[in-house]
Amino acid sequence: MATRPAATIEIGGVLARVVPASVESVIAQHLSYRLTTVEPAERGGYRKQARTKLLYKPDGDGGLLVPAGLGRLVAGELGRAGYHVAIEDRRRFDERAGPDGQLVRELHGPARALAEAVVQEPRGHIRLGTKQDIVAATAGLCRLFPRGRILIALPTRKEVGSFLGQLRRLLGTRFDTADSYPFPWQSGRLVGSLHVVDCCNKYDWDLVVLPDARAALGRRHQEVLWRLPWQRVYGFLLPGQRALSRRQQLQLQAAVGPVIFEAPDPRGDPAGVRVVWLPPPWAAPRDGLPALARKRALWHDGRRNELIADVASAVKSGDQVRIWECGLLFDAADRVAGTPTAVSAASWAASSCSSRAVTILAESAEHGRELLRRLPGWQLLDLVPSAAREPNAHPGSRLEVRPLDRKVVTFARAAKLVALDTDVLLRVDGQGWPLELAGFPPRREQADRDVLLIDLADDFDRQAKDAALARRRDYDARGWAVGRMPTWLAGPS
Repeated sequence: MATRPAATIEIGGVLARVVPASVESVIAQHLSYRLTTVEPAERGGYRKQARTKLLYKPDGDGGLLVPAGLGRLVAGELGRAGYHVAIEDRRRFDERAGPDGQLVRELHGPARALAEAVVQEPRGHIRLGTKQDIVAATAGLCRLFPRGRILIALPTRKEVGSFLGQLRRLLGTRFDTADSYPFPWQSGRLVGSLHVVDCCNKYDWDLVVLPDARAALGRRHQEVLWRLPWQRVYGFLLPGQRALSRRQQLQLQAAVGPVIFEAPDPRGDPAGVRVVWLPPPWAAPRDGLPALARKRALWHDGRRNELIADVASAVKSGDQVRIWECGLLFDAADRVAGTPTAVSAASWAASSCSSRAVTILAESAEHGRELLRRLPGWQLLDLVPSAAREPNAHPGSRLEVRPLDRKVVTFARAAKLVALDTDVLLRVDGQGWPLELAGFPPRREQADRDVLLIDLADDFDRQAKDAALARRRDYDARGWAVGRMPTWLAGPS
């Protein structure tokens, strides 16, 4: 019987050491992201520079150094790759950062689960349902660590006053601002803006609490948080925000820590997502075109728009022959739920179901209007004022049973939707940005509901391929089931 390879993760402070260094081939794609910067060009003007940002580096002694907040991610990926992983957490904290064990035992339900997660993990971010929940949880941290010196850092000075008043009402104890804080040896409570984090001495705090962890993603704030080796650091994610991109998720885990607690969403769990790639028609390379001209060439590409319309109509009507003719790359392993027994994605798409909602997600109203010319009876949802709207670009009715069925929705309008409730989403923008929509995927209406996401594997030039690869990486990072794809898209990214 073959033995599993072994790996060790030694957590010392803000950094963790992963041994052996040969595991780099396993974790490299999970601890990196593409970073695009604009830099001065040699002959004047500016140019875009794309590079890969690595969140690890060799330590020169047979190991890799990674941010401690990414330790759990590394352990998970190594475990999936067949490694036997041992974690040695060597972090030690001052007695002031010790929790009140008696208080934990007195708590019940979600409050106790949150307290136990905080006691176990010295760094991490927490996802709660409402802003009031975040205030209550922050007050709970102050009670859980009664001897600790706690810095509560908010995004703006305007929010400091409101948060300070709510904490005082909840606990009835002293909280100070930067103007009045005495920097005591024990049990200080300072509520200030994130600029306080940047300016303060790291030895003055035992706990740092971020009621809005997303606001701490600025480069300067991240660098400061990475320099807090002896502090407990906890951040909260506010409800109703746009979904974090893969890059933001990695940065947040590196600076603050992994998700250590997530309150159940009263709307239910999100539906699963199955990604299917659609091979596009041939198109001439568009290298050298200005950004807007390049986009408009895509929006007015007649053959591409015809294919999009054919796929949307075929999936809506369940026309199996037309689906095959369009070239949808269904794989035998693809499964789409939503029926008493899960069926293959191909069979599900080819089955006739009038109640199935099919939606096209486009970048602009201009592209949406081009698609409507090929989709009789469909409507456009955008943010164009009604006075400027074309007759066939009706905004839709709130009385519709499935308001997003047979609709072309722009990204700007989709970003405003609380729920992008659809069964099939065709993404046709061709851009490399992540699918950051708070309403997608929709919530499960039944336990086995999945949503089918159809994307175009544009390959007419290098920039189009890079954008498709970026989208594929985003889908992988979100844990969505990505089906069969062209060989160039399935290769190393």
